Amino acid sequence: MRILVILATAICVQLSSCCDSDTSPTAEYWEPFEGHGTEPGQFDSPMGVQFRASLGSLRSVLLVADYGNDRVQMFPIDDIHVYCFGEAGDGPGQFRGPVSITSAQSDSGDSFLFVTDSRNHRVQKFDVDGNFILAWGESGSDTGQFNTPTGIDADRDGNIYVVDSGNHRIQVFDENGNFQRLWGGQGTRPGEFESPIDIAEYDGASGLARLVVSDYGNNRIQVFDQEGDFIASHDAIPCPLGLGTSAKGNIWIVSETDRRLFIVNFWRSSREVYSLRGSLKPYDITEPWVSDMGKHAILWYSRRDCY
Repeated sequence: MRILVILATAICVQLSSCCDSDTSPTAEYWEPFEGHGTEPGQFDSPMGVQFRASLGSLRSVLLVADYGNDRVQMFPIDDIHVYCFGEAGDGPGQFRGPVSITSAQSDSGDSFLFVTDSRNHRVQKFDVDGNFILAWGESGSDTGQFNTPTGIDADRDGNIYVVDSGNHRIQVFDENGNFQRLWGGQGTRPGEFESPIDIAEYDGASGLARLVVSDYGNNRIQVFDQEGDFIASHDAIPCPLGLGTSAKGNIWIVSETDRRLFIVNFWRSSREVYSLRGSLKPYDITEPWVSDMGKHAILWYSRRDCY
């Protein structure tokens, strides 16, 4: 069950970016209380972030996997409240290192949350109020088992894609955790991975759904169709971590090396690089927010044209 808390205030700082040599965009340092801590609204190494225009009765919601605090926090952007659920443990609704979160809508129209519980080697499903529904997975390398699951996303058909990082593969499930298919394996060839981190759906130039995966150990991103067939890759992205996408075909990639943001667009065959100066350990991005594990904060960029 989620806990409702009223936030206090936020602190703003200036960060630099090379998206414009003459102007540094403003970033809002989402630190409602003291930033690093265990109280609602505080963080301990936040990792996955997702923005949703609506989620149940909430509107414009930022979802955060608060890794070090073993919980999920939900921030309605135009509200002064924060909703939290989860605690440390291996029981239903408990976490040991939640890394990523996504939402999906069932055929009935109800929305649900899916969280990768990395050190419990499983995925957990919740309703939008944070009530536990089910979990699947355990440590291992067989189908339906995981070795440190990290990224997660859902496609328009309700399929749940899980990055099984330690097993160097992607596994696909339905919304009830029933195994559908997998692809990948350790290696450097197209369709193979070395410790993949994140996955995100986006619309390809043809209008068909595509999945992009950050292939951390191979310093690249790879693009697949919904069946896992390899389509394309983009190399020379050092240690890619979290991903974000847009309807315009932009793919945003947070690079662990030198705290940079790459924007790749296969539609236009373009690539841009921006600095995330002022951050310490950025991990994930959802327009226009970046999670920073080092600052225990969510950074907000006001220069939307940079994205």
